[in-house]
Amino acid sequence: KSMYKNDYKKTIDTALEKLSNWADPYWNIDREPQYEYTTPKMFIEEFIDPIPFDIKVILYNKKPTIIWIDDGRFSDNHKRYFYKIDNDTISPIEDCVWTYKHGGKFDFVENLIKNNRIKDLINKSTKFDIDIPLVRVDFYWHNNDFYGGEVTFTSGSFDSNIKESCAKIALDN
Repeated sequence: KSMYKNDYKKTIDTALEKLSNWADPYWNIDREPQYEYTTPKMFIEEFIDPIPFDIKVILYNKKPTIIWIDDGRFSDNHKRYFYKIDNDTISPIEDCVWTYKHGGKFDFVENLIKNNRIKDLINKSTKFDIDIPLVRVDFYWHNNDFYGGEVTFTSGSFDSNIKESCAKIALDN
């Protein structure tokens, strides 16, 4: 949750006041019940503006199956792009719906492919040895590199609308 964007005039007291409820539940119990069992921790990070591409890799039984990329999150122009992973190559999943439908051609992905960065992304996503059937590993693209976001044990919020054909690809069927 962002506190300040390019406003260095805030005082320590103002920041502490805003943080006074930091240990209160920050999740939506209906959409993300798994966070109820998470110990709250506070992280102070640099605010990245503009919001970078949000890249998610779905792993099923430790095998990467889908990459999805959010562009323009938290904006009126939010688009989501879906790609099936086949070894170290990817191909668009044109009919995929995962709350949002596939956004079409995406130059960012074409550049990742052209610069051989897909294999790097797939390798980074599989570094975790997690024995849970479905894992989502999130990254951000910033300064021409992948930065870790989070590892979560759900594919999205529990009220996500997922087209069956897309879910079958995620589950390697």
